[in-house]
Amino acid sequence: MKALVARGDIDLLFTAPTSTEALIPVLKEIHDSGIPIITVDTYLGDGDYSKPSNYDFPLSYIGTDNFLGGQVVAGQLALMLGGKGKVFLENTNPDTSSVINRELGFRAGIAIFPDMELAGVEYCLDVQETAVAQVSAALQKNPDLGGVFGVNVFSAQGAYQAVVNAGLEGVVKIATWDATEILIEALKRKELDLVLAQMPGEMGSLCVEWGFKYLTEGAELPKKVIPGFFVFTQENVNDPEVQKYIYK
Repeated sequence: MKALVARGDIDLLFTAPTSTEALIPVLKEIHDSGIPIITVDTYLGDGDYSKPSNYDFPLSYIGTDNFLGGQVVAGQLALMLGGKGKVFLENTNPDTSSVINRELGFRAGIAIFPDMELAGVEYCLDVQETAVAQVSAALQKNPDLGGVFGVNVFSAQGAYQAVVNAGLEGVVKIATWDATEILIEALKRKELDLVLAQMPGEMGSLCVEWGFKYLTEGAELPKKVIPGFFVFTQENVNDPEVQKYIYK
């Protein structure tokens, strides 16, 4: 990143930090050199750039409300299970803001239902094969497991594969995040139950829109710009008007 900035032709930096803390020093150095920063999809610290902190220098965070998305998935999964039962969460990286907030939102959503239990959480570090192994182990440890939530592409596809390998599709409810073609096709076959799609296209266009306004007009950006998301289910996945939300 420093080498990129050293070229001297960068007017504005968009970045998706993979750690809430580790990249603060280097991004602060870039900011202090005169290059404004907007974080996209993920953020620094707790993402609140409006309060004084060592990470308050980005102009804005542009990305999904991951906490809300996690809550929505939890609520949908709980309703599928009749408001009772065990669920397992397959996460990816415990230091990346987006997926941690999905986990926190999911925890909060499950806690609303007194007869729901979060049986465990594992982190696959974006290795799909690890996710398969972790969810397979969870299924063996909890033969009464009612549902699984995979929080990003790798954890979601790994969770799905583990349930299929166990022959439990349709028995164990599967909720996933990120509308890849693999997951959408599985949803159409009724092998999984829910896919939450972010709006990466909208996210990108918002970056261009606000970046252009800042550079050409000196516009003050909102500290958070939040695009929406869409929830695919077995009932709506074939509707023509929602096909635009599938990742290409």
